[in-house]
Amino acid sequence: MENASKALLIAGAILLVIAIIGIGMAIFGQAQTVIGQTGQQIDVMAVQAHNSMFDSYIDKTNIKGKAIKELCAKIASYNQNTDIDYQVTISMSDGTSLVTASGLTTTEEGNTTTNVNTKINANLNYTVTGDMNATTGIINTITIKQTGST
Repeated sequence: MENASKALLIAGAILLVIAIIGIGMAIFGQAQTVIGQTGQQIDVMAVQAHNSMFDSYIDKTNIKGKAIKELCAKIASYNQNTDIDYQVTISMSDGTSLVTASGLTTTEEGNTTTNVNTKINANLNYTVTGDMNATTGIINTITIKQTGST
């Protein structure tokens, strides 16, 4: 009889340990889900913060060249301090590159005049469009087109 009661105690202890392990695994699984959701929310907030920098320009018409030059300088500075996945390029509708991941582009090798200064007239109006990366949702390309004179 003593052996039977000891066996029941051992079996009870084993069941208790299994229950504790099961509860621990359930809590761990729920914590992982919460952490994953929080990470996704942070990613969404990072994309929104990134895109909000360009909201006042994207899909707008009649933006003065002076504002376009400021946008180019802002993005060139932004690209230098940003992970490559979030960098933005700007080009003219004719394909001339204004800002790349490495900064403002120049008109010719060794020339310090930037394409921004030679292609963008501060007194003219421009239309700005943006393209989003289909996977990340971030604006990664901005295209500028001259829309007319002052």
